[in-house]
Amino acid sequence: MGTGVLIGFIIIISLLIISVYLFNILWEKGKTRTGIAVGGVIFIFCLYVLNINTVDAFMHSKKDVIKDLSLVKIEIKEDFEILENEVIGMPERIQKTKINLSKSDKDRIILEIKNSPDFFTSNESNILRTEAWDGKKNEIVTRNYKFNEKYIRESYYRENNFVPIITIIEFNEQNEIIRYERIED
Repeated sequence: MGTGVLIGFIIIISLLIISVYLFNILWEKGKTRTGIAVGGVIFIFCLYVLNINTVDAFMHSKKDVIKDLSLVKIEIKEDFEILENEVIGMPERIQKTKINLSKSDKDRIILEIKNSPDFFTSNESNILRTEAWDGKKNEIVTRNYKFNEKYIRESYYRENNFVPIITIIEFNEQNEIIRYERIED
């Protein structure tokens, strides 16, 4: 567990204790409604923060998928279905999503990857994680390659030199299910 996560966890636990303490003080002073309101708001906020990954995983919509895929320069033209979505980690956030595409969309995107000028076959995956991308701001850097019978497009994006976002899309020719992973480091 990272130091940031530990500090965040301590802050949330402290806020939970403070919410109970505030409620108790206001209740003793005869201001029960105010105590419930103040303590309740802090308590609900803390529960939300502790469960934010669960909420994010549940609320991920088709619009969000389209936005995520646009960072990898992939456009979906036909309807699709979100099969799974999982969000883990804090503050390093990893989102893993499975999508069922139409056959024509999948074939078109694989053809785009194969025909891209930088396409190659690799003996390793996660190419962008092994390369240094210092100095790249507001620019989407992509790599297209084939690894273990999967066609992969990775992108690296750092907006205004803040949180780097790595997106990895995997296509398999045997089915229309694609997997993508979005990593906010």
